Formats: sequence, structure tokens, C-alpha cells
Amino acid sequence: AGTTDYERWLERMHPDDRERAVSYAQGLSVDGGEGHLNYRYLLPDGRVTWVKGQWTPIIDHRGEPGTIFSATDISTEILLNDRAERLARMYATLSRVNSIIAHAQSETQLYQDICQALVDQGPFESAIVTTVDWEQRKTRLVAGNGIAFTTSLDLIQSGDIGLEDLDTKKLTNMALHEGTCLVSNDYPNDESIAASMRTLSGVVKVASACAIPLRRTEQIVAACGFTSSETGFFTAEIVGLIEEIGRDVSFALDNLERSAQKKRADEALIKSERHLSVTLHSIGDAVLVTDAAGRVTMMNSVAEALTGWSETDAIGRDASEVFYVIDQDTRAQVENPVVEVLRKGEMAGPSNHPLLVAKDGIERPIADSGAPIRDSDTAVIDGVVLVFRDQSEEYRMVETLRASEEKLRGLFDLSPIGIALISLSGRYVEFNNAFLKICGYSAEELRTMDGRTL
Repeated sequence: AGTTDYERWLERMHPDDRERAVSYAQGLSVDGGEGHLNYRYLLPDGRVTWVKGQWTPIIDHRGEPGTIFSATDISTEILLNDRAERLARMYATLSRVNSIIAHAQSETQLYQDICQALVDQGPFESAIVTTVDWEQRKTRLVAGNGIAFTTSLDLIQSGDIGLEDLDTKKLTNMALHEGTCLVSNDYPNDESIAASMRTLSGVVKVASACAIPLRRTEQIVAACGFTSSETGFFTAEIVGLIEEIGRDVSFALDNLERSAQKKRADEALIKSERHLSVTLHSIGDAVLVTDAAGRVTMMNSVAEALTGWSETDAIGRDASEVFYVIDQDTRAQVENPVVEVLRKGEMAGPSNHPLLVAKDGIERPIADSGAPIRDSDTAVIDGVVLVFRDQSEEYRMVETLRASEEKLRGLFDLSPIGIALISLSGRYVEFNNAFLKICGYSAEELRTMDGRTL
């Protein structure tokens, strides 16, 4: 080619490819070798096309060495290659996101790791996540990666942005409002975006953008934004994979919320059990708790003392083994109150004359009662609480009173002094033989008489 053609060729060359093409062409002219180079070419109507330039060495009719240059439009091939590369990177990113989700321990870490993967492994220039406070109608940038994120951080530190109004016309806010994936493939000229945001796009190299809402238990809690420096980047295929990422992240948020709820419930249960344990160990009655299968799960110190079993040894054992009860009169084993509660599904009242046989063989008269523990939601019996107390001292007191009463009865009956007990209404309640002899009436006659007139 002549000098004029060469200059025209360079003039139509895309500025970003010009230096590379000139260097390549000059190298071939020195070496006289064959080669080809892919570069972008500016058409007269302003469009850009991809061209494959081919240099082929020849010997002309004079025997002089020369080069034939040819150019072939390869735009379609390049586009197909680019599409394949982008989709490959998207699928790899989707796989990476799923791996991040599988190991996520917190929302903050989940957001940051995903933004890292979207830029480092994916085909995006930047990725950000903003959370939303629906009551305050504010959004906050919480994670990100890439030039758009770092520029936003600089602006936050300078006090220009940070906690923003939800109504600000930016793509992530709009996705939060509409609850769907939004795309702007010509971001700088998209008039639905706030002018301030479109002006900022030149700084952060945003030619197109996409935003998806993220949900936790069906409620929108955040939005993830993606940017590209290429106009029209977000094709239907790319957007479809982005929406899949959104669903996967929302699933992860659900799992994290369930895990957090379970952790709170577990902590509350531990606190409740600790409080219950303190309460049980502070009361005077013996308390034994079982699960739905009748196995011991908890005992207080009074129950340990009466049964002869330590709580450590008793836990997991059948209640009938730990709380072994026989009939005081027949000496036969009686139905355990725990078994009765589980069988009937209702409270079990005190047994008749029960004797508790401790692990060391000591027998004690007791009073006992059992009650079912029901699940607050399903009313299904989860276990039984058994309360019992030692009645040995009460039995001794009753026996003492009975002996005392018999002694007093003997003194009353055998006394040489006439003694009679008369009610306020004058009726004879009690009298001894000496009183009958003194008054001269029979017992039957005396009971019909008014003691106040005798």
C-alpha cells in the first residue's frame, strides 16, 4: 500500500488498537514474514467492526519481494467468541457463588464474597450490594468490588453519599421498589436514572448496568448491582444467569435467617433450661423430669437424695428404674406415675399408700403427682414432670398423735372422776363410766338429755 493508503488505514483504526497494529505491521516489514492481526476498524457511519488483517509475502514480476495485505470482516466471529467467553465466565461465577453460599456464616461476609467473585471471576467491572430500611426509607452501601465501589467509598468518606434516600433514582433503588431485575444498557443516556448518577457513570466507567432485588423470607432486604464498561452488555442470556444468582443468594439469606432463628431459639432454650434447673434445685419438693419416652432428663437434689440416684447416673434411664414404687400394704410394684401420664395423656394424682424404694433399698412413704409437658404449638406430649415428697416425718407424727390419743382415751375411760364433754347446744358428746354411775342414767338416756338442765 502507498503512503496515503497507509495513513488512511491508520486513521480508520480504532485508537485503542492503533499502536499495537503499527508495531505489528512494522515488524513484518522488517522480517518479511507472514502474519495476521485482529483489530477494530471505524466505518464511515461511525460503527465499529472487527477486522482480520492478513499479511502475505510475495515476489513480484520483477523478482522484488513484496507483501499482499487483505482484510476480512470477523465481527460475527468475534461476537460469538465474546458471547461464549462471557457465558463461560458467568457459569463459572455462578458455580463460585454457590460455593460461597454453601460456606456462608453471615450476611455481611456473604455479600462481600459474592461481590468479590462477580468482579474477579465474572465479566463485570463492578458489583455492589445495598441494604434497605423500609421504615426509614433509607439504603446503605454494605459491600462491593471494582471501580464503582471504590469510587463510592471515596465519596462516602468525603461525606457526599452513604445512607441514601430510597427514592433516589438509581438502578439498585429502582430494583428495590419494583421487586424485579432491571437493566440499563445505555446508562449514561438513560433518563430514568438520576442525572447525578449518570454524570458519575463517566467517572466509574459505567456504560450499562443491571440490578436485582435480594429477598429474605420473601421480603426484599437488599439489591445487588452489576456494571459493565460496554454498552449493551446485559443480554437476555446474561440477565437470566444474574437472576439465577439472585435466587441463589436469596436462598442463602433464608438459610442464614433460619440458622439465626435456631441459634436464638437454642440460646433461649439453654437459658430457660438453666433457669429451670436453678428453680428445680431451689425448691423443697423432689422433682424428676422425663422425655416423651419416659427417660429421665433432669432431677433436682431432693430427688437425688430420695431415690439414691445421682442426676448424672439417672439421665437416660427409664423413670420406672429410678423412681421405683411399691404398694405399702401388698408390697407389689405399682404403676409408675410417669407411665400413667404418658398412657392417659393427663395428670396422675397421688398413689394410694406408695412406698419409694431407693437405690440402696431404703423405703420411704411418699406423696406423688405427675403432669404432662406439652408442646406449645402442637399440644403433643414432650415429657412428664413428676413431683414427690418424703412423708416419713408426717407418718411418724400421725403415729405419735394416734398413740397419744389412745393414751388419753384410756385415762378418760378409766378415771374414777366423772367426766363429760357437752356441746354448746347442751348435747352430751362424750362421757366416761364414772359419770354414768354418778348421774344414774344409762348412756342411751344421757344422749337424749340436755346437759344444761341436769
